[in-house]
Amino acid sequence: MIMAKKFMSLVLAIAMIMGVFRTMAPTAEAADDSALEISFSDPWYQSYVDYAKTNGIIHKDYAWDSAATRAGYLGIFANVLPASALPELNSVEDGAIPDVPMTEPYAAAIYKLYRAGIVMGVDTDHNCSPASNIKRCEVAVILTHMMDSSTRVRFN
Repeated sequence: MIMAKKFMSLVLAIAMIMGVFRTMAPTAEAADDSALEISFSDPWYQSYVDYAKTNGIIHKDYAWDSAATRAGYLGIFANVLPASALPELNSVEDGAIPDVPMTEPYAAAIYKLYRAGIVMGVDTDHNCSPASNIKRCEVAVILTHMMDSSTRVRFN
């Protein structure tokens, strides 16, 4: 149950970020589309999952009662912000992240976040450790980098 709460906090954070960025819409038409409507559901988090699916944040079902891996988390959060909010700060060539081969389904999402300065890896070689469970402190840093572009990291 504790792992389910940890992973669901991820889904709730997605909904929160989407609500913030939707209200920052540049046009009146987009602003009208910004209402975040969440209803009661069973299980309790299902409405958040449905919201994330409807808005293209997630494209598959996850094991909601399991811990979130770094690859799973980064795969979801790479879809939260529009491309215009993730300008390239770092030149990271395809295949440059040692433990993220481009053949992996999550590779594009991870490279997108590395290039935008949202993440820079877990060590000096910029390994991602995609199969490891993500920690709360890592989530906090990633959310900070996503919400405040001045905190993003340039590493090359």
